[in-house]
Amino acid sequence: MSADFPIVDRNHRISTASKHLVDLCHPSTWENDSREGPNDYGFDLEVQVAPAGQVRFTFRAQLKGTESPTISADGSTLSIALKRRTLNLYAQSQDDVMLVVAVVVSRRTAKQTQRRARSIGLG
Repeated sequence: MSADFPIVDRNHRISTASKHLVDLCHPSTWENDSREGPNDYGFDLEVQVAPAGQVRFTFRAQLKGTESPTISADGSTLSIALKRRTLNLYAQSQDDVMLVVAVVVSRRTAKQTQRRARSIGLG
């Protein structure tokens, strides 16, 4: 009989990759503090904005990682599902709240995209 161990599922991998993307790609004026852990109820980051090296503004951010974002046909709108209770929290927050969407491309998704591109003559 084999032992059971914790499983790293797809959602965990997407979440981890999205955190890495934000760490690598956030504006240089952002100083990020993670809010992860047992007290994360809708805010993943506290961000202090420091243009010219001076902290001038603070906001909270919710990070949403996805492999397949829902984008409108004209490319102008991105749709993200949020729970009503999370929106209630944002509405009551004294801080500004930003949703940060990180589009994560897994190896499998990248291969599918390459195949699609080839099938329509782009690759």
